[in-house]
Amino acid sequence: MSMRTLRKLHGDDRENLNVPEIESDDDEAAGYVAKSRISKTKKKAKVENLYDLLDADDKADEEVEPTDDKTSQQTAEKDETPVENTGSKKKRKKKKKKNKDQHVTETAQIEEEDEIDASIREVNRLLDNHNIGERNVASDAHSLPSSGNKPLLHVEHRNLNPDTELKRIFGSRVIREEGMRRRHQGRRRQKLCWLTTPKDSWAPIGKTGLSMRLLEQKAGCQYFLFEHSQSYQKVQFQFCDAVESMNPQNILDVIQLAPYHIDGLIQLSEIFRMNEDMNMATEIIERSMYAMEMSFHPMFNLATGTCRLEYRYRENRCLFLAMFKHIASLGNRGCNRTALEFCKLMLSLDPDADPLCALLMIDFYAIRATDYEFLIRLYNEWE
Repeated sequence: MSMRTLRKLHGDDRENLNVPEIESDDDEAAGYVAKSRISKTKKKAKVENLYDLLDADDKADEEVEPTDDKTSQQTAEKDETPVENTGSKKKRKKKKKKNKDQHVTETAQIEEEDEIDASIREVNRLLDNHNIGERNVASDAHSLPSSGNKPLLHVEHRNLNPDTELKRIFGSRVIREEGMRRRHQGRRRQKLCWLTTPKDSWAPIGKTGLSMRLLEQKAGCQYFLFEHSQSYQKVQFQFCDAVESMNPQNILDVIQLAPYHIDGLIQLSEIFRMNEDMNMATEIIERSMYAMEMSFHPMFNLATGTCRLEYRYRENRCLFLAMFKHIASLGNRGCNRTALEFCKLMLSLDPDADPLCALLMIDFYAIRATDYEFLIRLYNEWE
């Protein structure tokens, strides 16, 4: 028998199950924990047979002994683990997704940085090559003679047409409307030229009696001269008489006889200008230049800048006067680039004498046309 049962047998009230308090030290050593875990129902119950009580105590001891704190903790942990595991799984999935997103963004940023770096390297390489090329060109320009480049007064024939510049300034609508007008009036095949664009309303040119011949070649330049036929000389005498008469009608009569008489056309354009009919004055000047271009020598090339037409010959002065008036009309219309090309052309015909002071106009139109390179080159070569 155990000590616990003996204590219960020596108790005063054996019928009651209220166990008296024992103050001895052996009570604590004998199992104070087991006494506290006995249910209250068993303490209050009344038992007639003592042996039944002993058997019940033994069963209670057997039931109490296997229940330890560790087992209770393990069961609690088992009950709690599935909830914690589900939460941890979700957290792990979220972390994995975040890590994947971060990895993708990092790789994208790395690729973008690589592309940007590659583009920057390519731009730097191109700039270095361009700078090296410019240095080489500058060194070649200093080393090579000036004859290897284009002449200073080289003329670009496509810039001699004011219609191209008007298209660039105002659009092609004006030129399209003019073309429609020409179609309604009926087209006639005209010979192409550089100085002007012939109109269908002009009379057929035929033989005007004006021609050009080559005088000489020296210092890499060709010198030319206009010539008048006998029929042209007769018309010239009639024109001089009409000018002395101070009657504009007499000049119109001369133009009706010879529609492409150069001096008569220039004087008639001046009459229209004084009457403030600028369009008609410009058209008549263009017609006179068209007549002179049709009589050019085959070797007379406007674009080379090496063809000379000296002003000291009276027959050559008509081209200078017509070009001077045409430059003024181009400037009034705002065709500065075309006016600059005509200034270069007029200066190239007689650069030594410069009879109509083209140098006083060429810098103005160069600045208006924003052709600063030509102006700097002109200053450096011609001082």
